[in-house]
Amino acid sequence: MFDFNKSSINGIEISELHNNSLLNFLTQVNQKTGELKENVQEASYSDFDFSIEKGIFINIQGSFHKYHNKGLHNYNDFSILDFCRVLCDLHNKFNLNPFLCNLHNIEFGVNVELPFDTNDLLNAIISYKGKEYEKRMYNGKGLLLRFSFQNYELKIYNKGLQYGEHTKNKNILRVEIKVKKMEYLHSRNINIHSFADLLNFTEINKLPTLLLTSFNELLIYDKTINTKELNKPNREILLNGRNPKYWTEIKKVSKEKFKHKRQRFRKLVFKYGKNNLQTSVYELIKNKLYKMLNIEPENEQIIHSFLKQFSGKTYPEITAFPSEPQNTNLPQSTTQCSKIERGILITEIKRFCKTCGRDITHQKKGSKFCSEKLYGPEVKKCRNIVSNPWNNYRRKEMKLYSGGGLLFDISTMKIPMYANKKQTIIV
Repeated sequence: MFDFNKSSINGIEISELHNNSLLNFLTQVNQKTGELKENVQEASYSDFDFSIEKGIFINIQGSFHKYHNKGLHNYNDFSILDFCRVLCDLHNKFNLNPFLCNLHNIEFGVNVELPFDTNDLLNAIISYKGKEYEKRMYNGKGLLLRFSFQNYELKIYNKGLQYGEHTKNKNILRVEIKVKKMEYLHSRNINIHSFADLLNFTEINKLPTLLLTSFNELLIYDKTINTKELNKPNREILLNGRNPKYWTEIKKVSKEKFKHKRQRFRKLVFKYGKNNLQTSVYELIKNKLYKMLNIEPENEQIIHSFLKQFSGKTYPEITAFPSEPQNTNLPQSTTQCSKIERGILITEIKRFCKTCGRDITHQKKGSKFCSEKLYGPEVKKCRNIVSNPWNNYRRKEMKLYSGGGLLFDISTMKIPMYANKKQTIIV
């Protein structure tokens, strides 16, 4: 299911990567100016790009699927067990802890073999949620449709033609969602943050619904419809509805009108069309997703065993192992680490987020919680867990004493919730 990702890596020393014989880090050149990017070093291995920024931050990006296939292609099936093997290989070769690989982008989707020409379906797609597609060609034949939004993209294309003669079946349809911001998943109650979460069946079992719902939201025409046999109102809505711009414009005018017209268009296509492409492909996608996620008990045990070896090496808010409680062993704040600054070896005290235990040694001195700039808006909860009780109490207090509705002056009788924000005194 999973393909391209962009992630930041914790729990590994920079020197480990520099000393790894599989990676050859080079200072990169700015393609526009020709200048060296002195703060960035990059290395590649099997379609995975490792980068070290400012000698502190480790990032990786690449296709899990291509990594599994030695960087060659991603047109075949890629199961959850295959994905687990990739994470195992990344751990064995680069000491990556899947719980400490924080996702910033992820692509997930499915390949299905169609019993007809894939381009017939692609050419029949009109719009998605009233948005016109962005279209491009590859290999002179392959057609890719992209619907881009702020937090995600929906991509539909002919995967068989992407690799030409290498695929036995040219009619392979790829339906894929590219998550540009993890908020897209989090706002839908899908708690995926790390590589390890992509092996949590409680969460990944929610992904097929997103794919199926997105495919069902597509507006697809059926060219077998003979519009001449229809009455004028029905003929007009079908003829107008074949134009993507019609739906874009009507949605700008009225969302309610857009919904009504779209529903009517769908009913007419279903009633008078003979191919019924959307329904048949929807069933193929659903069956394929079910097959991919219906893992055998022995394989589930392999995944469980792989994740269990990292017990005690991660943070409490990261996804727990199946049927086990979350690990609560926080790193000790007295741990020391070494870094090199201007050629001088410096020993410093490691610092950890007071809420979740994440290593924040590299953040600004004095930081107490995870940085939203580094880890995204979801880490606001680290700060809010501490600040919200205090702020809520103060708001209630201010509302009470500024309302003017009290019979007596009780300002002298106020007992603080916290005598000092650094000391918790329960009243």
